[in-house]
Amino acid sequence: MKALIIYYSLNGNTDWAAHYLAERIPADLFRLEPDWEPPKSGFFKFMKGGQAAIRGKKVTLKAIPDPSAYDAILLAGPVWAKTCPPALNTYLSEHEGDLAGKNLLFVSSSSGGDGRGFFRRIMTLLPSCPIATTVSLRNPLQRQEESARQLDGLIQVLNPSND
Repeated sequence: MKALIIYYSLNGNTDWAAHYLAERIPADLFRLEPDWEPPKSGFFKFMKGGQAAIRGKKVTLKAIPDPSAYDAILLAGPVWAKTCPPALNTYLSEHEGDLAGKNLLFVSSSSGGDGRGFFRRIMTLLPSCPIATTVSLRNPLQRQEESARQLDGLIQVLNPSND
């Protein structure tokens, strides 16, 4: 099975998770690079980032891989204001048709709460795409052992014969 990991990370939590997965499964790894990001820290990080996420802001993304060559797509991103960040909003809304029929797995990372709103947003953006599984990580950089166990479970869903 040929897999692609597509992710967006502002502060490194999702980056850690994407690289953890890429080191353990045969997959190509691609980081979404938007033309706009909020500040990386402080009040305006949450105000501007959260506001953009809630409003479903779209951004321009640099070079995006064609998902048609892949059987499984793992998408990962941070939870912003209980939903998806603009980079994922853009990718998912522009590629719904390309993702249909693929084995889709999603990973969210957050500093608090869970990924329920994040995954609801994804289901709204991809109404014709069934999602195989989801994993919600909390502070993966600080809780690497727990996050690794969760990601290992996702790997088992993708490759059930690997014990």
